[in-house]
Amino acid sequence: MLLGDDPFLLELVGANLTALPVCTLPLLRRTCSALPAPSVIPDASTCQLVVLALSHSSNEPVIALAQAGLTTLIGAVPLLIISDRPFAAAPERNIYHLPFPFRADALHRCIAALLHESDTASSIALRSTQ
Repeated sequence: MLLGDDPFLLELVGANLTALPVCTLPLLRRTCSALPAPSVIPDASTCQLVVLALSHSSNEPVIALAQAGLTTLIGAVPLLIISDRPFAAAPERNIYHLPFPFRADALHRCIAALLHESDTASSIALRSTQ
């Protein structure tokens, strides 16, 4: 699942995930308050990964997830936050960070590692900054 606050950033990330089935939830405004309630709230059995791409510094990841009705997925499935803001990943809670701007190959490696659990969280963080 791909969630974001900027159409261009969603398109950019989505274009790099074309090999995967992706459900995209755009935030309708710069702040997360305008997101409509989802008709079907995904759970850990239907969602393998949440990618949260935030371009506006006023948007907080937890608020974006709450407005999208996705807080139940925190800790249950990997959450990759793409943001230019400093962010401390919490691998023990399945929360990872990819700094923006990012390279396509770094995004691909992070996604592959998170989906296939082939790498440790520390190697994901190290490779995403390369």
